[in-house]
Amino acid sequence: MSALADRDHGVEAVGAELGERLPGIVSRLSKGLRQAHIPIGLRPGEFPVLSFLLRRPGATVSELAQAEGVRTPSMTALLAQMEAEGLVSKAGDRSDRRCVRVGLTARGEELAEAAIAARRAWFAARLSGLTRAQIVALERAMEVLERLTEVEP
Repeated sequence: MSALADRDHGVEAVGAELGERLPGIVSRLSKGLRQAHIPIGLRPGEFPVLSFLLRRPGATVSELAQAEGVRTPSMTALLAQMEAEGLVSKAGDRSDRRCVRVGLTARGEELAEAAIAARRAWFAARLSGLTRAQIVALERAMEVLERLTEVEP
């Protein structure tokens, strides 16, 4: 039985356990996923942009910055780097000349899809060491974690 299950299930006890363990778990997961991108040639910060643009081609610089929780100048700098690498292209908006739209190049789309495949493979390798019951528990935990991030205190 886990330490969490052994404890009083009060909100404070669960909160304390999450506060201690979850940041390290998230950090290790993030590091593993970033390392999965190394053979593909993506640098930190590039995958989220490529992934977002796969779902929302023609997004604005402001939309990308907001989605990644960074300031517009930081996103502009990252996009300039990605444009120089041939991953994204920028174009002016026809109705608003101040607005810049960003899209994936063929190379950017190829790298985004390769990164998604690498992430799936990384998770598949780790899931192969779990039991079916653990995988089901993980699926349930993902739903709860998503809910947890949606709740505003």
